[in-house]
Amino acid sequence: MPNSSWKCFENNLRVDLVDREPFKVNHTLLGHPTLTIENIARALPLLPEGQVMYSKGLLNNGDDFEGTFKSKPKDRTLQQTIEEIRVTNSYIMVRAPETESSFAGLKHDLLTDTASIIREVGVGTRAIDAELYMFIAS
Repeated sequence: MPNSSWKCFENNLRVDLVDREPFKVNHTLLGHPTLTIENIARALPLLPEGQVMYSKGLLNNGDDFEGTFKSKPKDRTLQQTIEEIRVTNSYIMVRAPETESSFAGLKHDLLTDTASIIREVGVGTRAIDAELYMFIAS
């Protein structure tokens, strides 16, 4: 049954599939103030270097996604990558963005929605050891 109090997920979420099989999740995060390019450009450089990985260029099937982050691009900074993300084949992965305060509310909202779903389905009361990753791509 859809829940109109969710802040992050669309009401067509198939809660009957939770903990049973993979399914597509639609979200309502587009336009969220935390996820504006302005906030991303301000907040990501404040995070420890090991939490923010970025690269440019298209990858082919079978390419080592994680390996592309082992060495930072020599021709660009994180700030340049963020500024040019809309017009270049670049991508950014952020582990635990909520350690920067502007992302903390977003993680809270996601966990609140998830807890509501978990309770509704009857598989628990909250997410345990939840980790937030953010992927930004051109």
